[in-house]
Amino acid sequence: MTKLSDLLLVSDIDGTLMNFPAPIPPRNIEALRRFTAAGGRFSVATGRSIASARPYVEQLPVNAPCILYNGCAIYDFAAEKVLRARYLPDSYAGYLSALMREFPGAGFALMREREIVALSGTGYVREYLGRENMPILEEALTKARGPFLKAVMAMPCEWTARVEEFGNAQGWKDVRFFRTGRPFVEMLPAEAEKGTALIELMDLLGIPPARTVAMGDYYNDAGMLAAAGFAATTAEAPDAVRYLCRGIFGRCEDGALADLIEALERRCPA
Repeated sequence: MTKLSDLLLVSDIDGTLMNFPAPIPPRNIEALRRFTAAGGRFSVATGRSIASARPYVEQLPVNAPCILYNGCAIYDFAAEKVLRARYLPDSYAGYLSALMREFPGAGFALMREREIVALSGTGYVREYLGRENMPILEEALTKARGPFLKAVMAMPCEWTARVEEFGNAQGWKDVRFFRTGRPFVEMLPAEAEKGTALIELMDLLGIPPARTVAMGDYYNDAGMLAAAGFAATTAEAPDAVRYLCRGIFGRCEDGALADLIEALERRCPA
């Protein structure tokens, strides 16, 4: 029988671990402390940056490297070191130029490890990306210099499906587009997403998929949920995400992650 000490648990942050700007539910923190005290490994997988994820990592018993920037990087907070990183191809500028012409009302930004470059719609960028706790520079697309991990587009929520569909329909083979939150669509390197990063993290830790549990609530979590041996989500997740999961738990704000851990505790000995 699998023991808790054999498991790797990976959780999304926003919409799964907590609902920004609300704090992490105390039930989740308490359950994670029990899980790691029993020997389990815990990590987060998020679209957030190093600076933005840090306040949450510092509240939690994280004892494994973390997946950041929606899978573009694996970062070890204990060692303060980037272990793996993938960057946008040089073709990103042409793609963004086309998107900016098609959706002039959106905000466009590029992200490095420790700063954001706002290209247009800086009001949107500052409103929605201010939580990243990084400097926001303003530059023209023609003057921006990489490498960049990803591009972020901020917009009215009702636009996101159309922008994602448009980007993925262009035949740009070296990038992919994801809805990553209610006002966001991101352009990532084609080989970078949470699922790919989780496979790399399992390899780094020597933990197979059969002993990996992942929890996420949105479309950008789909690859991670598919890569894990056991996939879980919250009661509020879209149907396309729920379809991928063997476990559907309570609401995020009520401590859905704690519900998952309690189910693992019942199933696996300490």
